[in-house]
Amino acid sequence: MEKEGIKLPDFSNAIDDNSEDFKKWFHISSKNYIKVDDYTTGDIVIIIQDGKQHAGIVIDKSRFIHASIKHGVVVSYIYYFKEINGYFRKI
Repeated sequence: MEKEGIKLPDFSNAIDDNSEDFKKWFHISSKNYIKVDDYTTGDIVIIIQDGKQHAGIVIDKSRFIHASIKHGVVVSYIYYFKEINGYFRKI
């Protein structure tokens, strides 16, 4: 995204859906990704944690890899998170 001149939003903080960077990111991403009902390895999962959006990459049928401010890069079980905003697949 940096090649496109876009600063990615920090998913560990609340995303400002009205920010110019988010609008650019969403516009470019929506051309390359589709929302899917059933995820598979490599899909992006967006979860809600403590009222904030957070993104990770699905690595198998039950886990995804993501970054945490407190713990760095971690692997977590998807079912641990009660609120899932969606799964997205590159087209």
